[in-house]
Amino acid sequence: VIASALRPLGDLLLPDGSLELSAGYTGSLDPSGWQMVYAQDGAPRFLPISEAAPEAPLAGGNSWNALGSGVNGYVHDIAIVGRDIYIVGNFWDVSGIAAADYIARWDGAAWNAVGAGLNDIANEIEWIAGNLYVSGFFTDAGGDLVADGLARWDGSQWHAVGNGLNDVETLVTDGVNLYAGGYFTDAGGVTDADYIARWDGSAWHAVGGGVKYAEHAIASAGRDIYLGGSLTNAGGIREADRIARWDGSSWHALGQGLNFYAQPIAVAGPDIYIGGEFTNAGGNPNAD
Repeated sequence: VIASALRPLGDLLLPDGSLELSAGYTGSLDPSGWQMVYAQDGAPRFLPISEAAPEAPLAGGNSWNALGSGVNGYVHDIAIVGRDIYIVGNFWDVSGIAAADYIARWDGAAWNAVGAGLNDIANEIEWIAGNLYVSGFFTDAGGDLVADGLARWDGSQWHAVGNGLNDVETLVTDGVNLYAGGYFTDAGGVTDADYIARWDGSAWHAVGGGVKYAEHAIASAGRDIYLGGSLTNAGGIREADRIARWDGSSWHALGQGLNFYAQPIAVAGPDIYIGGEFTNAGGNPNAD
C-alpha cells in the first residue's frame, strides 16, 4: 500500500485529539503531520506537530531535572495533558509570570499562566473530556466570581461549575461524572449533597444522602467510588468509617474501616491502597 492511498489520520480525530472509532473503521491511516501523546487516563491523543511543545534537554542517567527555576511554594497535585504538565497548589508568580498563581502549565521548555490564574490555594486537578477541573479554597478563577472552590478550564477561559462550592478538597471522575469531596454542604442547593457530591455536567446530585464530616480523598475503579477522610457510618453502615465504597446506588464498608483519617487512595487492579493518619486498618494493629 502506498502512503498516498492511506486515509489521513485527521479524518478520524475528535477535537480533543482522540480517535473516533464509533463507525468501526478498520485499515491503515497516514499519520503525517501528527504526533501521538498520552492523555492523563493513558489513552492516546494526537496533536499537530506544529502544536507540540519543544522538549527541554534532560540530563541522562539517574539525575533530577529542574523545570525552569521551579516554583516558590507548595505543589499539591499534577496533571499530564499531552505534553503539557499542569500543577496546582499554594504558589504564585511562577517564573515571574504575574498571572501564574496557584496553577501553572509547563510546556516542556517554559512555565505559562493558565488564563488569569486563581485567587487562592488549589488542591487537585482532573482532566475530563478536554477540560481541566480544579478544586481548592479559591473564590475567583480567571476573574469569574462565581467560580468558587471548583472551576473548569476549557483551554482558553475559566468557567464556574454550577454556582460554585465552598472549600473543595478532592476530585475524581468515573468517566462520565465528576465527584467532588470537601467541606461543603448542600452542593448546588441540593439537600444531602454534603461533603461529597456528583456533577453530571449540568447539575449537582447527592451521593447516597451524603456523609458526615469533611472528605480528603476520592479514587475511582470502574463505576465504584472510594471515599476517604473523616466520614463515619457512611450510608448508616457502622463499619463504614474513614473509608467507604459507593457502587452507584449504595454505600459499602471496607472490612471494619479505619480508626482515623484516610487521605491518599490508589487503585491497582483489584487492590486498594490507602494512606493517612490511622494506626489500625480493619482491626489489624500493624496496618499503620
